[in-house]
Amino acid sequence: MSWAYLQFRYAFLLGTFNVYILYLIILAGDVELNPRPNSESEVSSVSSVSDGTLDGFNACLSAYTSFVHLNVQSLVPKLDIINAELKSIDVLSFSETWLNSNVNDQDILLGSYHPPLRNDRVGRNDLVIANKRNVIDLVHVGHPFLNANIRYHCPTFGIIKIEKPSQTCFKRRIWLYDRGDLNLFREKLSAVNRENFIIDGNNDVDLPVESFTQILLKTAAESIPNKIITVRKTDPPWINNTIRRAIRKRNRMNKRAKKSNLPEHWSKFRKFRNKTSNISDENMSVPTDDTPPVTCLDNIILQEHEVKDILQITNVNKASGPDGISPRLLKIASDILAKPLCYIFNLKYADVIWDNCPEYLKDRLEQINYEAGRIVTGATKLTSLQILLKETGWETLRERRKNHKLILFHQMANNNSPAYLSNLVPTNFGQSHPYGTRNAGNVPHMPARTTYYHNSFLPSTVRLWNEIPINIRNSSLYIFKKYLKKTWVVPKYFYSGSRLGQILHTRIRTESSGLNEHLYRKNLVTDPFCKCRQIETSEHFLLRCPQYQLLREFMLSNLSCQPNIHNLLYGNPLMSDIENTDNFLIIQDFILKTKRFV
Repeated sequence: MSWAYLQFRYAFLLGTFNVYILYLIILAGDVELNPRPNSESEVSSVSSVSDGTLDGFNACLSAYTSFVHLNVQSLVPKLDIINAELKSIDVLSFSETWLNSNVNDQDILLGSYHPPLRNDRVGRNDLVIANKRNVIDLVHVGHPFLNANIRYHCPTFGIIKIEKPSQTCFKRRIWLYDRGDLNLFREKLSAVNRENFIIDGNNDVDLPVESFTQILLKTAAESIPNKIITVRKTDPPWINNTIRRAIRKRNRMNKRAKKSNLPEHWSKFRKFRNKTSNISDENMSVPTDDTPPVTCLDNIILQEHEVKDILQITNVNKASGPDGISPRLLKIASDILAKPLCYIFNLKYADVIWDNCPEYLKDRLEQINYEAGRIVTGATKLTSLQILLKETGWETLRERRKNHKLILFHQMANNNSPAYLSNLVPTNFGQSHPYGTRNAGNVPHMPARTTYYHNSFLPSTVRLWNEIPINIRNSSLYIFKKYLKKTWVVPKYFYSGSRLGQILHTRIRTESSGLNEHLYRKNLVTDPFCKCRQIETSEHFLLRCPQYQLLREFMLSNLSCQPNIHNLLYGNPLMSDIENTDNFLIIQDFILKTKRFV
């Protein structure tokens, strides 16, 4: 092989390689120069993002998505420094983390960041190629704030031209009750003419509610000091002014330590950093619900004393609603506010008219009905909708509106309603022709050009009406209502005993209790086993678990029914309500004495 041939082959391979590199750069669309410091002065001038020396870069942090890549050479011992230096960056990327399977994700969480996406292996990220031009901008290098024991690594910062949604703050009023004159508040509220509370809105609930809210807040502002606070959406829910001040002081101490680089400043920063990390809210408690149960909400007619009782047991530690009315104000003036609130609650809504509203509004109403069922029964959010409806004996609001429309149409078809309504019912097929067809008793469907009219009261109810058997349509209103009502009547003994005993008994019955088998099916615990290593089902807890054998023997000796799981949870249908009530009291006493759910 000649020397000339070797020179030609080397030149050919070198040229081919350069063509490949050029082609790759063209495909990339946007290639940044290697962002390394060019001189010692540049390294010192660009210390980090938090130093605020790059005005253009810092201005983009709030408007665009930012990222940083850093070779950390062991991540775990440097988490505190990284959290202080990179807290304003959106996307963090690290190589040479030296993590393994023994390090959990919870151990390396940073501030308000999401859990990391890990790839624990030895590797490098040496090249970034974008498939669109000008996607990445303002790439620069900061000072290496981590100790580099092996090699000299600098963090690479950049801006991705993707705008971030703005996190706006909002104002909220808080009341300083410890400085207020509550007696003066009650006196002023009693002096208000109650007719001003109860404005007649012709069944429009918005007018009375608006008047009630304005009068209550105005009276409270005259006797109770208050102030407006700013709520920041980016703050975690547990943060308060004490924690926020500690974080600001920690950041100031960190900047001073970096600037002076004195050991005593770094020592003070580390001590205060540890103190800030240990601040936590120790006054949190699980709220309890003492709302008395009801068995039926078919006709919601509240009495004044009932509203007063509810207001008096209101949890004053709850936050104010969208109207700004604090629960503490309602409890303080419960005897004064019971009458106007009772009037507002008893306003009826014309559900047969607005049943053609959008589906998302119907879903919101169903969610309110679901929450009401949970309050009444004491069930948790783990309870399915079907089980909750069975427990309360309620219909869904969709089914209730459907029945209301059919009942009104039955009255219209049988001339039991005003003439202006009865005249709207179309003539049956059998009255329009002499033929004995199968649909002679049906009402013709009403043509509709738009979906809005197609789902309105008359066209939609006609379609529902034709699906009902002809003998039911021609029956009395009592039989017609009985045909539509398909829910069961909740036994009275379901609401016997103390409120806590009812709740615990109900949660076991609805499979939403703290038993491990119930939690396991909701993916809340890792296994369904009891301490005795048996699956902790409702039957196991009530009838088999050896941990509660003595209490169980006492319970079974006092029961007047056969001890099976159905009788313990639902009662014996062959026994009277009084006998089932006595059995339920014994069962609830057993549940409370086990202290399993404390």
